[in-house]
Amino acid sequence: DVWRAALWSRTRTVLQVEQPNLDECYLADLGAGLQFAAIGVAPARRDLLEATYGHLLLANGMPIGYGGFTTLFAQVNTGINVFPEFRGSEAAFAFEQALRTMHTITGNRRFIVNPYQFGAGNDEALQSGAYWFYYRLGFRSARPEVRALAESEFARLRAEHGYRVPIATLRRLAASDIHLDLSDDAADRFFDEAWLPQLAAGITTAIAREGVADRAEALKRMSTRISGVLDVELSRWSALERKGFAQFAPILAQIDDLAAWAKVDRDALAQVVRARWAVREREFIAGMRGHARLRAALGDAAQRRAARLRR
Repeated sequence: DVWRAALWSRTRTVLQVEQPNLDECYLADLGAGLQFAAIGVAPARRDLLEATYGHLLLANGMPIGYGGFTTLFAQVNTGINVFPEFRGSEAAFAFEQALRTMHTITGNRRFIVNPYQFGAGNDEALQSGAYWFYYRLGFRSARPEVRALAESEFARLRAEHGYRVPIATLRRLAASDIHLDLSDDAADRFFDEAWLPQLAAGITTAIAREGVADRAEALKRMSTRISGVLDVELSRWSALERKGFAQFAPILAQIDDLAAWAKVDRDALAQVVRARWAVREREFIAGMRGHARLRAALGDAAQRRAARLRR
């Protein structure tokens, strides 16, 4: 109720609050009167590859900001909107602690913030100088040329008292994602979010390849074939799990060498798919984070499709 009131009074809302998973809620005491609340999404409304949570920051019980975080393999996409009346106070400390909580929940060590959060198509973020909020916390632009521009502007900010970065320059800084890595190998496990539309388009191709006009029949055939490859007895799964497997099937059908995978990798994949529909998502998140073969295979499938479209 507090969460909804804080957002509705500002004419805002988020999916996680409107379609909440009341069986997966977290409340972390961050110290200094700060709290971090997080809630998942109801199983029927979940995405396939990404697990998403909404979060709310509170100071002495008063909401001071909100946002969300979404896991994809070994990374977390996140961001925060601190309410205007609380900016410039303890917001940076609060978000640092929020990131620590996200790491605790997900185990992931790379954090990504998309350009909208700090200015791309978002005038409020430009006016607030949101890019520097993240920059001071260690986030750096993914594209080298944007990172170099940020370093130059930040040096000028420190050298020239009263200097304000022009809005036009802030728009240039909002030309790429920004990343925060908590380990040296975080970049090695990166999965480009730009590949997701290619995998989504590949779903239609995989269904069409079944050669039947009825989508349900195509999914049934695909599920039967892929469950055989994974050595899964779907009759032992719940109705929700079987339905979820059918949704996953067109994604897995895009992996050309799935049958050649080692049994340990195929077994782990079956566990990940089944965990997708569990009451809580943390087991699914851990499975996705640890399945390097799946991450690489889906990345390759997406890039192959993109390459074909460029020809």
